[in-house]
This record gives sequence, structure tokens and C-alpha cells, in this order.
Amino acid sequence: MEATSVTPYSARALERGLPAVAVALARHLSPDLTWAKNAGNHEAVQAIEKVVAQRLGRRACLASPDGDAADALVRAQVLSLLDQWSRLAEERDGLLQYGREE
Repeated sequence: MEATSVTPYSARALERGLPAVAVALARHLSPDLTWAKNAGNHEAVQAIEKVVAQRLGRRACLASPDGDAADALVRAQVLSLLDQWSRLAEERDGLLQYGREE
């Protein structure tokens, strides 16, 4: 099942789609996260996490009938996801990579 085939902003849709969208947006917004081997740059993740959460939360607010509640939920989930990413990167001394890219 694709993430887009479930009700938008439902718990299942967010669970399946939000991590990829949050990482993609962080990579687009921060040049320090663009290169595949920069996935372990926990300082860059921390620097961009609030902007990513704000943008995705705002989008959820505008697109969901739940408005402000969707905004708050998405922001909290994005901040949690990016915090987990940052902690994992720090635990692994920055040795993370998005894929098998060189």
C-alpha cells in the first residue's frame, strides 16, 4: 500500500509518509544534508528541524479539515523524527548515509 492511498493526515498516513517527506525537505533546505554521506551531520539536522516542522505543520493546517490540531500533531511528529535522526547520527559518530550513493 502506498502512503498516499490512505486518508490524508490519518495516523497511518503520517506513520508511512511523514519520515520520508521530513528527510527530503531537510535535505532540500540544508546544503549540509544534501550529500548522501552527510546524513550523519547531527548539527545540521538540529539546525533545520524547527523550519522543517513549521513548514510541514503549516501545510497540514491548510490541507486538513482539523486545521490547528493537524498542525500541532505534524509539528510534534516531525520534531520527534528529526530528534531521533540527530541522536542516531551522534551515537554513530556521524557515520550515516542515505543510501549507497558515493
